[in-house]
Amino acid sequence: MKEPSENPDRVSAWDKYVEETTDDVMAAPVLKKKGFENQIGGTHYQDLRVQPMYYSEMNDLNANAHSIIKYASRAGKKLGESFFKDIDKIRHCCDLWEDIYEAKTGQTRKDYDDANT
Repeated sequence: MKEPSENPDRVSAWDKYVEETTDDVMAAPVLKKKGFENQIGGTHYQDLRVQPMYYSEMNDLNANAHSIIKYASRAGKKLGESFFKDIDKIRHCCDLWEDIYEAKTGQTRKDYDDANT
């Protein structure tokens, strides 16, 4: 189970919720809430053992990491969407994430490649 934030002033409602839930992800009461019970446009997330949004929240993922998990989880399963379209979306999210990382840190892919060849 996720540990609460180190700084007690920064404990979020989500952290408090996580503290109170069991170690069994599937037993978490939030999964009984209407947002997780209903899905618009198919069942490709409801059919999963752990829905991507719940996984992302439990693991504090950023938007790009969440999108990658989401597209990988549903690849080829969403009605009207092809497997390859979801893979293309994953690549696009990776490119966006890399661009954001480079802008925030000043480190580039070339720097990494040069240091690791």
